[in-house]
Amino acid sequence: VGQGRLDDAVMEYLAAIELDPTSPKIHMNLGRAYYRKGMKEAADLEFDRALEINRNLAGAYKGKAMIDEDVGRWEEAISGYEQALKLFGEDKYLQKAEIHDHLAAIYSKKSMTKQAISELLEAVELRLAAVRNYDALGLHYYNNGSFEEAVRYWGKSVSLNTVLAKRYERLGTYYSRAAMYDEGILVYKNAASMYRRNESKALMHYNVADIMLEEDLLEGAISEYGKAVKLDPKLARAHTGLGLAYDKKGMLKRAIHHHKKALEIDPNLAEAHKNLGLCYHRQGLSKEAKKEFAIYNNITLKEQYR
Repeated sequence: VGQGRLDDAVMEYLAAIELDPTSPKIHMNLGRAYYRKGMKEAADLEFDRALEINRNLAGAYKGKAMIDEDVGRWEEAISGYEQALKLFGEDKYLQKAEIHDHLAAIYSKKSMTKQAISELLEAVELRLAAVRNYDALGLHYYNNGSFEEAVRYWGKSVSLNTVLAKRYERLGTYYSRAAMYDEGILVYKNAASMYRRNESKALMHYNVADIMLEEDLLEGAISEYGKAVKLDPKLARAHTGLGLAYDKKGMLKRAIHHHKKALEIDPNLAEAHKNLGLCYHRQGLSKEAKKEFAIYNNITLKEQYR
């Protein structure tokens, strides 16, 4: 929403409050508008006014928690989000899922990775329930001849699948951080199956391959890097990943081929220069190795001073 429309919304809510100053939802909505304008103190005041009128207004607790989260008051934010979760109805799948997203982000920032994973799993389950609900509603309307309504609900289901894919991707990051590699592989593969863009699918296969490479599952890593390259031929990191996997298998010629391919795509990919240099060193090609290491050092030095 543009700034002008937010200004209009604020004026309308202020006018509505003059007519009905005891409406908690109007105060809450005004608070949301202020929040979106970056006016957090004014927003917090309106959320407080809403809660003075109705202590069971889930959205107002959520609004205050978002402000607390923004300024780093983690414990207050967690408490507010948990209160909102208690008050939202069982059918409020997406509202509750969003709160679990916020809680996961907070726990991640607090380096409480297992708690972050737990919250994100809750968010995923709620969105899956919403997808099932939209699919069922779409089928109901289709069977009753309401084709426009059916398409509308099925469209919501498809849109949610993209959101779910992003949550699976984030789960993969958390699992990897917690060294829960099997779980990480599973959710990255789920994300790959749900993303619609080939570039996004490719990144998920790349992430799976990186985990497998770390675990010395070389055939699996080569297969996943290969899928990534097929989906996105310009993904230079996947080529240098293939180079690393082949290097570990002692297949230096193939490794060099893929590191060079990565550099054809992205000449500034520092890790590819380093990996290529290591391959040359193992082949006894010291001049070529020194050249690649020099380029690697130059790129990394520039990146430090950006």
